[in-house]
Amino acid sequence: MERPAHDRHVVGVASGRPLVDNPRNTRVSASGARAAYERSRSMGMGITWVGLDAHKRAISVAVLSPGQAAVQEWTVENKLAAIRRLLKTLVRGADGGEVRCCYEAGPCGYALQRQMESEGPVICEVIAPALIPRKRAIATRAGS
Repeated sequence: MERPAHDRHVVGVASGRPLVDNPRNTRVSASGARAAYERSRSMGMGITWVGLDAHKRAISVAVLSPGQAAVQEWTVENKLAAIRRLLKTLVRGADGGEVRCCYEAGPCGYALQRQMESEGPVICEVIAPALIPRKRAIATRAGS
């Protein structure tokens, strides 16, 4: 199978500069790239970052709003009605800005992500802690 030729009107913006390092990874139309650029400029409100710790009965929520140094923390029930209320609270608190959520991959699966993204204008990502890069530990002997 032959690799398709690079087309500057398919990948990247009108200047011809590609948006991604490898055009085979992601194909973005020029109009889509322009729209994403305009959205990022118009979102001067900032991003509200939300960390979730999902368990069978409850979800621990930590919110960092733009311009605030302190993190707000609380717990909600792991039920659909409570998740809807949580999303309304987060979107209202963002004041028109973007809301980005993440939680650790676990036995709860992707159900929480699907519920959150279907109920409101939020971006929810499932994070695998094993894939987060860490510093290499230095091995030391107990006797030295």
